[in-house]
Amino acid sequence: CNSLNIKDIKIVGYDSVPENIQCLKTGMIDFIISQRPEYQGAEALHNLFRSLMLQIDVPKKIDVPIDIITRENLP
Repeated sequence: CNSLNIKDIKIVGYDSVPENIQCLKTGMIDFIISQRPEYQGAEALHNLFRSLMLQIDVPKKIDVPIDIITRENLP
């Protein structure tokens, strides 16, 4: 434990909510992992419509990309 340098510890936030973005800007956290909640919600509604209204088979699993946000690539 004596060799542990507190500067080596990275703090990761989950989802790009305003509070996490502010913490990222101030340096309280180092990274944010965002799972694109808008995309997830839109895709879920789209597949629900396709399944119920159009009677189309929808995938049982949908891969969702993640974004790793740092101060350098903060939108």
